[in-house]
Amino acid sequence: MALRARREGSADPAINGLRPTNVPAYTLKLQLAYRVASVPGLELLANGLYESDRIVMPDNSLSIPAISRLDLGLRYEQRLAHGTLVWRAGVENLTNQDAWRESPFQFGHTYLFPMAPRTFAVSVQASL
Repeated sequence: MALRARREGSADPAINGLRPTNVPAYTLKLQLAYRVASVPGLELLANGLYESDRIVMPDNSLSIPAISRLDLGLRYEQRLAHGTLVWRAGVENLTNQDAWRESPFQFGHTYLFPMAPRTFAVSVQASL
């Protein structure tokens, strides 16, 4: 997505025409799933994210850098006589990148939210 967002009609005319805070100009999201033919029910998953820099201050004097993130996982659906088990395992932020994921400006203050570090997750879901 390419977004040319600009401020208009602001109470402060000095910021009209500037980029709004916490809005990336470019976002790219990619999701891939591959079903392994030799193992019925198994899927390999990959998610990629890229977001361009975000403005931090309303006067556009400060920004946070672009971020990118890669997540990998697998999903296995096991059929039972009277239901299904879905096993999931994955890692988010595989490269363990340190970055700010958001920078909202509210009530005269800037808030910076960090991207979560590399995170591993395992789960099972039963449908009986």
